[in-house]
Amino acid sequence: MPSTVRVIIVSPLLKELLRRVMDAGTLDKRGVRERRLIDILVDELTSARAGSIELPMPRDPRALAAAHLVQADPTRTRDACALATRAGASVRTLERLFKDETGLSFGAW
Repeated sequence: MPSTVRVIIVSPLLKELLRRVMDAGTLDKRGVRERRLIDILVDELTSARAGSIELPMPRDPRALAAAHLVQADPTRTRDACALATRAGASVRTLERLFKDETGLSFGAW
């Protein structure tokens, strides 16, 4: 499996596999049926075509700084307060700016 975050195109099969896994909660590879689901899931994930995501970018320097921080490392930007501080704004200000300038909340963006 890739070690980085990436966007993939989800095939109909992968979509249904993900639904099945979510319904199951967790899969135990010791079970024959669950092992087969894991094998197919891993095969589908590793062979999925890369996709792209086009996000509208904010114009305000603070919101733009926050957007660049998220894009630089999406896995390390879960703390909105710390991210807002690094961008020179409050979370509330970022929420307002992102909504006004991109049409999306900061969290959704």
